[in-house]
Amino acid sequence: MKNLCHSSKGGFSSSLLSSATFVLAIFTIKKGYMKERLGELLLKAKMITEEQLQQGLEEQKKSGGRLGYNLINLGFLKEEDILWFLSKQYGVPTINLNSFDVDEDVVTLIPQDLSRKYSCLPISLAANILTLAMVDPSNVFAIDDIKFFTGFSVETVVTSIR
Repeated sequence: MKNLCHSSKGGFSSSLLSSATFVLAIFTIKKGYMKERLGELLLKAKMITEEQLQQGLEEQKKSGGRLGYNLINLGFLKEEDILWFLSKQYGVPTINLNSFDVDEDVVTLIPQDLSRKYSCLPISLAANILTLAMVDPSNVFAIDDIKFFTGFSVETVVTSIR
């Protein structure tokens, strides 16, 4: 393996490389940068067949939208199945926004266009931690943008795609 971290002698430092590689690996695992696509994960979990995945992808090409939404509309999965799966996959709780009282002051912490862009809704703020209900809790770009915009730490919960 090529050494990629510069040392003071113009070469690269192997200890820095191993530390950087370890940090990157942990960051990748925790943040999901190298995550598999939802369809592949559902296929591996035997929640859908290859044919159902292909039909869902075809529908996505035709009408747009998220794969999960299309698989639900095609009758291959129930919304609860997707929520349960995402909750287990990403280690975050689920929330039904229809039965949750959202504080209007918290909702206004991020602009509506940002909320729409990332399919998320801020639902609570406690001890400088903003809880964000998200359709895709693995979207680290959304989480990072909202952290930057609000200045708060962000925790996620997965919510319905409808």
